[in-house]
Amino acid sequence: MKTGRKGIAIVAALGGIVVIGALIAGVFFVSSQESQISGGSLVQEKAFRAAELGLNTTLANWDAPTMYSMATGGTRTFAYSGTDWVDTVVVTKLTGRAYSLLSTATAGSGRLARSRKKTLLSVRLSSPDFKFLGALTVRGATQIGGSSVITGTNTNPSGWSDCPAANDTLAGIAIADSTQITYSGTGHVVTGDPKILQDPSAGDTTNYFTFGDEDWETLTAAANKVITGTTTFSSINPVVTNGVCDKSSLTNWGAPVHTSPANPCENYFPIIYHKGSASTLKLSGAKGQGILLVDGDLEISGGFEFYGPVIVRGRIKTTGTGGKLNGGVMAANVMLDQNTVLGDATIIYSGCAVEKAIAGSANPRRIVHRAWTEVN
Repeated sequence: MKTGRKGIAIVAALGGIVVIGALIAGVFFVSSQESQISGGSLVQEKAFRAAELGLNTTLANWDAPTMYSMATGGTRTFAYSGTDWVDTVVVTKLTGRAYSLLSTATAGSGRLARSRKKTLLSVRLSSPDFKFLGALTVRGATQIGGSSVITGTNTNPSGWSDCPAANDTLAGIAIADSTQITYSGTGHVVTGDPKILQDPSAGDTTNYFTFGDEDWETLTAAANKVITGTTTFSSINPVVTNGVCDKSSLTNWGAPVHTSPANPCENYFPIIYHKGSASTLKLSGAKGQGILLVDGDLEISGGFEFYGPVIVRGRIKTTGTGGKLNGGVMAANVMLDQNTVLGDATIIYSGCAVEKAIAGSANPRRIVHRAWTEVN
């Protein structure tokens, strides 16, 4: 007997369509979910990279004098942006040399396609710590004469209105053996507390080549100006181009003479390195500021003026109208030649000039342990 099976093909086809539709819907659902997850991961990664970019950009553009002068607990905010992202970095000064950088970045748009990332970086300023025992600290024999003036009385440079009160006094001359000082004539003046300091540490070469966080190698490696061979400079002055301090100029050593309106180079304190132990740097009739490092000998004449630390590995010599050195001078005399301070030379201890030059060269470095962390 035959059994009626009318419509079974249609039912089977419909069932197949339902199953296939369900499979396709499942594939679309899974694909949609994967796409959303992938898009979300991309946005999160973009936010994270933006936060890191903000930290690195802030470090790369670190304005040493400005950041150094921040009050403890003070903050500065920097903003950055790009395609579909924004970032804000808040720099907080924790101690005299420690800072935290909190970078908060947001990427994407819309409730489901937006991500925020925070990263925190801790840095410490690395800056030299010069051990000036006197206005002039020397290791070898020294001749003082002419109408030269050497004073350890802390003196702020004329026109530098933002210097703290200068109350302390160093020795005029610090030397390991005071019998190595000879005098010519009677017109010279040495003042300080004491005038002459006999201290064995003045004969220790470590004090001339190791400066706290820094040493001779790291400081010279960070030099903004490098001069080689026996060279004479007589036209060192601030260079301003289109209202901006031109730091690329080899003869731009900042603007120690403050004017109104302020010269754009007033806060520029370069590290100047004269390379070559067998050569001589000769400076005459100009002005500069920063940190001056001389491999060989230094000769000053024609009223040259410098503001900041001066470290000479060889000997220092002044002639004629000499010059005016404001800050602190150290002459290592590696070959133990005689230093001569003659003519109208003036060496004045200035804590403010030293401190500002140090501030201008202080660079942020990540702390040794756990410098970086992701906040969220």
